[in-house]
Amino acid sequence: MYTEITLIKGDKNFNLEFAIRQKDETPDTLVGCTSGTLKIQAYGSSTLSDTIGTTVISPGSLDTIPGTISFTILSTHNFINNVGEYKAEIELYYEATGQVLTCPDIYIEVEADLPD
Repeated sequence: MYTEITLIKGDKNFNLEFAIRQKDETPDTLVGCTSGTLKIQAYGSSTLSDTIGTTVISPGSLDTIPGTISFTILSTHNFINNVGEYKAEIELYYEATGQVLTCPDIYIEVEADLPD
């Protein structure tokens, strides 16, 4: 299942928040998660457009409330300043165990703003 997000070119200083769930939609806890990264890459490119660090992690509770992770989008991020289609993934890091959990299948489209 893909997560699809449509944003407007030039928007800035807002948060993208993701609720973390298993493929079967069961809520997933982020207890023990110490940080995360949102990686964004334009379709057709071989390099990342942006790597954005976590701003907020809320652990949630197993089987009832999914953990959430939030990333602040700034005007300095490349992808938000360029109309196009991007694929993205979230990497979650668990410092105590050394575990890295990757959440793939995020599709971001940045559209042109309407004229004034």
